Amino acid sequence: MIKKINRKQLRNYFLIILVAGGVWLARLVYAQGVPNPGHSYTQVGGGITQGDLLYGSANDTLAILPKSTTASRYLANTGTDNNPVWAAVDLNNGVTGTLPMTNGGTGSNPSGANQILMSTSQTATTWKNINDCQGINKALSYNQTSGEFGCNTIETGGYTLHVQALSYNPSSNQTVYFSSMPAAPNTSIARGGRIYITRSGTITAAVISSYASTAGSNQNWAMYIRVNNNTDYLIQTLGVAANERVWTNSNMSIPVVLGDYLTIKAVQPGWSSRPRGVVFNGYIYVE
Repeated sequence: MIKKINRKQLRNYFLIILVAGGVWLARLVYAQGVPNPGHSYTQVGGGITQGDLLYGSANDTLAILPKSTTASRYLANTGTDNNPVWAAVDLNNGVTGTLPMTNGGTGSNPSGANQILMSTSQTATTWKNINDCQGINKALSYNQTSGEFGCNTIETGGYTLHVQALSYNPSSNQTVYFSSMPAAPNTSIARGGRIYITRSGTITAAVISSYASTAGSNQNWAMYIRVNNNTDYLIQTLGVAANERVWTNSNMSIPVVLGDYLTIKAVQPGWSSRPRGVVFNGYIYVE
């Protein structure tokens, strides 16, 4: 015999079923590991300590960024997949604007090329136009009246290069080389030495003197400046029979640049009577 259920009992049964279903659903969700926003991070999983930061390392995934113990570090998006990391400020791409002068910057940017930054006070700067000062012996100058910069050429003057050679006995029809080394002339240019150009300019004069304990005959004896073991420039050809001979040329025009090197080249004739005990001394003038 089926007992008839009244309306009140039916309502009670429905509430019991509803509560039981809610409990079952809550247990199911908890078992699947879906965190409750009201829980602490330790309940979700893992530990978090003072100073750590939480961030999403993937969809619906939390991760910890441990605190940095290095002073003055800032959050940057330079981690993997632009995840946050602690980093120093990158001056190449991590800042904008112009650093003020009071903080060690320039306070402003130049408006064009060939400008120089000038302080007008302890707290202000301005950019001044300058002429293009490229080239040899150029110097920047400042006009206090106009407050502008200019470019001047420095008058440095010329300089001399000393040459010498110790005593030797010249042979007939032979070419020898010498420089500033304290050695006798040599038939090998490699052993004759080098005189290096220390500032670019133009060789305008040369004087080479010799003294022989035995003068020898008066055949023509030619003296040259050889540049970079490549090009010869005649100083003078002498045909005298004297203990002292002086080769001189004040009308030379030989362009040279820093790093070039010189050697003195002496082309000896076929002597009727050979000089003996010959020493050389002299200079080359560069403007």
